[in-house]
Parts: sequence; C-alpha cells; structure tokens
Amino acid sequence: MPTPGDADTLGCAAWFGGRVQTCHVCRNKLEFATKSFLDILKQKVPSTVVETKNTLASTGAVTLPAGDPSVPVFSCIRPSTTTQIVADCISPSSGKIYSGDLFTGGYMVFLSGPGATLAGAWSAIGQNGAWTDGNGNKHSIFVIYSPLPWPPTPGVDTFYVSTAPPVNLGDESYFGFPFVPDPQAAV
Repeated sequence: MPTPGDADTLGCAAWFGGRVQTCHVCRNKLEFATKSFLDILKQKVPSTVVETKNTLASTGAVTLPAGDPSVPVFSCIRPSTTTQIVADCISPSSGKIYSGDLFTGGYMVFLSGPGATLAGAWSAIGQNGAWTDGNGNKHSIFVIYSPLPWPPTPGVDTFYVSTAPPVNLGDESYFGFPFVPDPQAAV
C-alpha cells in the first residue's frame, strides 16, 4: 500500500465514488466540493438506498394497474419463448386480459415456487397485449427487452408485473408505441 498522501507511488488506493463540483484555491490549501454519482442519474433509486425525504430519487417499487387491489400475477403457458411470454392471469382476477400496452415500460419478475426454473429472473416489458390461440382462447402476451436464459416452463413458472412508474420530470423510460401481436412470432 502506498503511504497516505503519496501521489508518486503506484499501488492500491481508495476509490472515490463521486465527482468534483467546485474547487477553490485558498492559502495553503485547495478546497473541493464534491457530489455523489446519484445526482447525475435519471433512473429512480429505491428509497432504502437514498434518504427517505428525497422523493425525486425514491420509488415505490411496484406500480399497480388502476383499479387493481394487488399485483397482477401470471402463469406461463405454451408457446412462450425467451422474448415473448404468453401467460394467463391468476390473480387478482383469474383470466383477466390486460391489453393496450398497459405494462409497456414496466417490468416482470419471475417468482420462486416448486419446480420454478426462472425464479428471480426479470426483464423490462416492451409491449403487452392479448393473444388468441388456435382454439380461440385469449391469453396475455408480453414482449420483453432482455431475453430470458431459457423459455419459461408452462404451468410451473409464474411472474408478477408492474406498470411503468408515473411519468414525471421528463422521465424518458416510458415507451408508447402500439402493439400488434403476431401469433406466428410466439410459436
């Protein structure tokens, strides 16, 4: 280890996780005002990481769809792939179809349970809508940004979804493009 204050010796040194805001040259010293990296992030940070009074940086984690009493949970069915998840809602309203890109800009998180193969995996949702199978039955379909490591196991893997957080202060993470499901793409 270098001697503290020795700028000429190579070796290990503590890394400063911030940036210099202002600098004042004073008699016999230099004064630096520093800021954290957090002030340049546009992404919201959970309130447990940031002061509870910092409402601009905190988030409530899951954002519920309007009118729903709890987080929507889905069970995967065939023909899900690593980027297109076909599923049936199991709660709060069994069989409910969420269409119209309600979850666009939100995310899905796979739950643990007996036989679950994707527990803890998650992805941002690019689009969502309704999908009709060959028998005329309607299901929900989600197109995700980050491919899963493998397709979900039908009838075993479950996940919950969150809508996009409220758009405020120029939040650019919200996507508003229309969704036209292609049944052949999910096969």
